[in-house]
Amino acid sequence: MMSRERPDGPETPTGAALVLAATAPLVALLARQVPGESVALSIGCLGAIGFVATLRVIASDAAPRPVALSVGLAAAPVGIALAVGAFGAALSAIAAAFPVETPAGWSSGALTVLGRVGTVLGCMLAALGAALAASGPASSALLGRYARLAVLSSLVPALTGAVLLARAIVSPRPTPGIEWAFGLAVVGIAVAGVAVVLQRAARAGGVRPSVPVLAGGISLAVAVGVSDRALPRAIRAVTDRLPGALGADVSAAATGLVGVYGADALSALLLAGFVSATALVAAALRGGPPDGSALAAAGLLLGTVAASTVGAPAALTFAGVAGCLFVWEAGAFAAGLRDEVGRLASTRRVEAVHAGGTAVAVVLGALGAWGVARLGARGLAPDEPAFGALAFVGVGIALLILAAR
Repeated sequence: MMSRERPDGPETPTGAALVLAATAPLVALLARQVPGESVALSIGCLGAIGFVATLRVIASDAAPRPVALSVGLAAAPVGIALAVGAFGAALSAIAAAFPVETPAGWSSGALTVLGRVGTVLGCMLAALGAALAASGPASSALLGRYARLAVLSSLVPALTGAVLLARAIVSPRPTPGIEWAFGLAVVGIAVAGVAVVLQRAARAGGVRPSVPVLAGGISLAVAVGVSDRALPRAIRAVTDRLPGALGADVSAAATGLVGVYGADALSALLLAGFVSATALVAAALRGGPPDGSALAAAGLLLGTVAASTVGAPAALTFAGVAGCLFVWEAGAFAAGLRDEVGRLASTRRVEAVHAGGTAVAVVLGALGAWGVARLGARGLAPDEPAFGALAFVGVGIALLILAAR
C-alpha cells in the first residue's frame, strides 16, 4: 500500500538499491523510444550523475580548498553535459520532425519535438534522482554551498566576456591604445568585482571564495585557448542538425557573431552560462522533492508520458507508471523506516517483503489496466481510434494507481 505522507529522511541502502534497480531498466527502455536523441540523452544523464558526484565531494570531510577547487573546475563540464542533453535533444528532434510539407504538419511536428525532448528530460531527471538515492539526499545547506561555489566560479569568465564584448561594440577595429585601455579595464573590473564578491562571501561564510574564483580563471584560460577551434566546430555541430535553410541562416548568423565580437568573448560568456546553469539547478532542487526517489519517480512519470506521445507502446506506458509508483513507494517506505528504527538497524528483510508486495500490487494493477485499455480500444470505430484509445489508457492508469494505493 502506498504511503500517505512522505518522510523527509534519506533512503536506506536497500531502498536505494531498489530505486536503482527499477529506474535503470525503465530509463533504458524509454531511451529506445527516441533513438535519434540517444547521444544527447546519454551525455545529459552523465551530467546529472556528475552533478551529484560534485555534491558528494562537497559533503565529504576532505580539505576545503581542494574541494572548492575541484568543484569549481567540474562545474563547467557538468553544465556543458546538461546543456548538451537538453538542447542537443531539441536539435535532434527538430531535425527529425522538420521540414514539413503542409501547414498542418507544423502542429504535429511541434508535438513530436515536445514529446522527444520531454522523454530525454524525464530520463535525465530520473538519472539525477537515482544518483541522489544512491548517494544520499542533498540538504538545502549542501545545495546552497554548491550554488555559491558555482557562482564564484562563473565570476571571472562573466566579467571577462562582458568587457571583451564591450570592447568589440565600442571599437570593432581597435588601435593599440584602445587595446591597452580595454586590457586595463578588464583587470580593473575583474579585480573590483572579485573584491566585492569575496567580501560578501566572507561575511556569508561556508566557502573559501578565492579558490573557486581561481578555478573559474583556470577554466577561462582553457576555454579561451581552445575557442578558435572548438567554437566553429560547435556551431557546425548545431547547424548541421537544423533543417534546410534554417541551418544555413543560423550558421551565417553565428559565424557573423564570432567575426564581430570574437571567439574569446563568446567562449567566456558561454562558459559563464554553463557554470551558472549548474547553480540554477542547485537552487531549483532546494525547493524540490525531499530525496532522490521522489525525483526519480517524477522523472519516470515525465518520460513515460512524453514517450507515449511519440509512439511508445501501451505496455511500456503502463510499465513506466507502475515503475514510477514502485520507486516512489520504495523510497518513501525506506525513509520512514529509517526515521523509526534509526540508521544502524538492519532493515533489509522488512524492505524486501514490502518491495515484493508493492511489486505484486503494481504489476497486477498494470496488467489489469492494460487489459482494460486494450479491450476498450478494440470496440472503437476505425475513424476514432486515437482519442478513444487515449481515453481507455487514462482509465487504465487510474485503475493502476487505485490498485497500488
